[in-house]
Amino acid sequence: MKKQLLSMAALLFMGNAIAQEDVDLTPSAYKYANQSVGQYKIATFFTGANISAPCDNTIQEFYNNGLFVVAGGQFANPAQPYATDLQAGTSVVDLGGEVGKVLCVNGVNSQYNTLNSVNYPQCTGGLNWFNFNWFMDPNNTPMDGTEEAPNIRVRVVLNMYANTLDEAANVINTAYMVTNQGNVMPAGSNTAEGVAVTTGNFAETYEDGEPVEDDNGNYVYDPTKWMVYEWDTYCPVSKEGEGSGAPLRLKMELNAGNLAGATVFIKEVSFTKLAENTEPILGTRKKTFVKYAVDPQAVETAIGAVEQGSGKAEFFNLSGVKVEAGNLATGVYIVKSGGTTSKVVVK
Repeated sequence: MKKQLLSMAALLFMGNAIAQEDVDLTPSAYKYANQSVGQYKIATFFTGANISAPCDNTIQEFYNNGLFVVAGGQFANPAQPYATDLQAGTSVVDLGGEVGKVLCVNGVNSQYNTLNSVNYPQCTGGLNWFNFNWFMDPNNTPMDGTEEAPNIRVRVVLNMYANTLDEAANVINTAYMVTNQGNVMPAGSNTAEGVAVTTGNFAETYEDGEPVEDDNGNYVYDPTKWMVYEWDTYCPVSKEGEGSGAPLRLKMELNAGNLAGATVFIKEVSFTKLAENTEPILGTRKKTFVKYAVDPQAVETAIGAVEQGSGKAEFFNLSGVKVEAGNLATGVYIVKSGGTTSKVVVK
């Protein structure tokens, strides 16, 4: 009997331990490390600052393990070039090193490609004001949170290059969650402390935090400096006469003028259901910085070296399985091209 009681206690303890873990709710479409290199399809465009409520009726034909859409000034107007110009510069690229594949938005005037000897897709014109929208799964959204005890963590990991880094130059004006009915959630969080992200945030710094300057007094870009940008939210339940808050969406308002001379890299967009014992982030944006080594030329150099001399190349891993050239992770590959076989190392 004593052994049975101990076993039951152990099971209860294990159950509580499992219940206390955070749960990843991120749709697969936002896991950029698993995406193919190349143009990242913006599902659709809307004109205006918001998407007509209720959003679930508007997006149901597009949703497939995640949905990434754009809303903004005249973006859905076929007489305007904004949608085409933005889509041209929105892609998944492989930065190599510890970062790997990321979502990239490359401004029309950005000098990133030239300075790093790469050929990332680039926007083809100036843009009107707009916002990005990442939808959560409408069927997998927790509904038991409150303003005092939010239960969904939003996390974006990003880096920005700019031709001229400036602590006052917002590329992201604000980022916040919006309900199915178009309400900011929590209310007022679109103006919370720390919502803007500037190009100056990604300047190289000395140990005391002071920015490093070049000979002309300009800040020096640090490609290894990645911001972890986080906050917490919740999804309101249905009330009489009102629809459900689900699906929530992350709405990120971009500064089109500053983006033109910048390149934005997004390593992660994630949504997590918080365990009851996880300390919430309330009333602000939590910004921390982590270091990730990058090698933006690695994959392009490896592919280019093979294809330049012998035309189209086929890549195989060491197990003999064919892999796409755009999906090469760090490692050694067998390359067959022009009747010859060789090895290539992607660092």
